[in-house]
Amino acid sequence: MLTTAHCKIRLKTLPSNIKCVQGKKNGPCVVIMGAVHGNERLGKAVVESLWHEIQPENLYGELVLIIGNPVAYAQHQRCIHSDLNRLFGAQIEILKKKAVSTLNIEEKRAIEIAPFLEKADYLLDIHATMKPSVPFVYCEKTKAHLKFAYVFETEYVVFPATHCRISELASSTDNYVDQHGGLGFTYEAGWLEGQIIFSEAMTKTYKFLEAVGSLQSSFANSKKSQKIPKKVEINDYVIPQSLHFHFKKDFSNFDIVKKGEIIAEDQGKIYRATKVSFVIFPKRKIIPGTPACYLGNY
Repeated sequence: MLTTAHCKIRLKTLPSNIKCVQGKKNGPCVVIMGAVHGNERLGKAVVESLWHEIQPENLYGELVLIIGNPVAYAQHQRCIHSDLNRLFGAQIEILKKKAVSTLNIEEKRAIEIAPFLEKADYLLDIHATMKPSVPFVYCEKTKAHLKFAYVFETEYVVFPATHCRISELASSTDNYVDQHGGLGFTYEAGWLEGQIIFSEAMTKTYKFLEAVGSLQSSFANSKKSQKIPKKVEINDYVIPQSLHFHFKKDFSNFDIVKKGEIIAEDQGKIYRATKVSFVIFPKRKIIPGTPACYLGNY
């Protein structure tokens, strides 16, 4: 069990699987989180490595390490009752007012995690995708966000257009941190069923910690070779109307669809691309009324 009582957030006892490391020098409050979805295994490994490696004397400010959904992780499930990464929108304030005994596992965990996200100057939430994908960063398209997103040197940085802020894109951990004045980032490390390189994820996490001022930089020459990613804006989505919905092909992240190309069909309704687009976040499990995928351009 990962717990400690030494934390800027004044709690007598921290929730399980959360650790706060207080640095010897002044600096930002940074949250690193993994396993928000229990079947995405890499994030927990990164968090636990930082748990053992980061020492107070080398840290500026405070580092909060969180294993998001340990119950789902133990059962190798994305979630038990609710998607934890969809509970940080307007509904979090409703959950705070409910009796704890009425909440499910993910709702209780959201309430436990929320105070740390509210205090964070920066959040790095480590995920993996449901379909094959190269690693990428998801965040807002502000100069401040992009400055730190570039540190990951991924091929793409993905962000939502103003008119595409539907519930699913406004209720995740990074959104919640942004809403409270911090900068939130989701690092999609690759396909959860593919080969995700742990050492690469650790290097990128350390570069992030150095970039935001938590650690002294050991990558002095990184700016000279920094790769500028393609900026992909999500500006459309495909919403199934029934369980008869099916994609025309087994899409992966960043597959390209041409203008007029059929993306999916649903009881005779045909979904076509209105312009050349990337397919982003294609889902395996189809839920009527919620996006089956997003479409983006750069």
